[in-house]
Amino acid sequence: MTKVNKKTKDVEFIIDTPSGLSEKQIANHVRDVKLLTNKQKVSLNSTSVVSHRIRYLLSESYTRSQVSNILFKRYQHVRNVEITPIKKSTK
Repeated sequence: MTKVNKKTKDVEFIIDTPSGLSEKQIANHVRDVKLLTNKQKVSLNSTSVVSHRIRYLLSESYTRSQVSNILFKRYQHVRNVEITPIKKSTK
């Protein structure tokens, strides 16, 4: 479920924050989440599959570094998702 701040009409981006983050990592996350539009936040909240979120943000012209900061994923994970083609079903 997407939460909306009634005062600012801003959509809350919901993501599990890992423990043990440095202040720099949290600051980078906050900085990059501010770049997201409400529509993008709703789309990201609609799926829990990390690879879908990564592909969506990359399709929205975010850099690998920004995507890794937003989703708290390693840069290498984002790169691997980007360069690996989606598998076709064998039905």
